[in-house]
Amino acid sequence: MRFEFLGLIEEGPKGIALTALGHRRARMETDADCSAPDVAPPASPLVDTRGRARHKRRSPF
Repeated sequence: MRFEFLGLIEEGPKGIALTALGHRRARMETDADCSAPDVAPPASPLVDTRGRARHKRRSPF
């Protein structure tokens, strides 16, 4: 919906299509760094190394 308000797309009987402004914006160069980060995401303290939840109830047996 926001892209439609910005004039980048239009919805018609054949579905959603880019407008001329949308095509120009899609072809523009960007200065954002889109490369993948080299660092692994930090491990969650709620999950162990195998991905299991740490806060389980202990068995009474």
